[in-house]
Amino acid sequence: MKKNIREAIEGHIEISLEYNDPIPEIFKGEYELEFRLTTEALLIAYSDIFTKAALSCITGINQRQLWHYASGMRKPRPAQRKRIEEGLHKLGVELLKIGI
Repeated sequence: MKKNIREAIEGHIEISLEYNDPIPEIFKGEYELEFRLTTEALLIAYSDIFTKAALSCITGINQRQLWHYASGMRKPRPAQRKRIEEGLHKLGVELLKIGI
């Protein structure tokens, strides 16, 4: 999906330049795309990488609650969303420190 969005934007810019159409100001020069997922989408998207047990260790949220969030049965409160985000960011920082 990310790749398709990038390609669509680049294609739009190329065609706009070719036909002398205006380009949105945000796409002039350097820009960065930011992707945000709902908690449910995040848990589903990475379910092949992180087990609920692993996510529980990373976030401190019990597995049953994570299953409820992933299934859409319950929506996490802002504090719980923040715990998930911070846990994954902390893991990312730790992984970036690893050298091979």
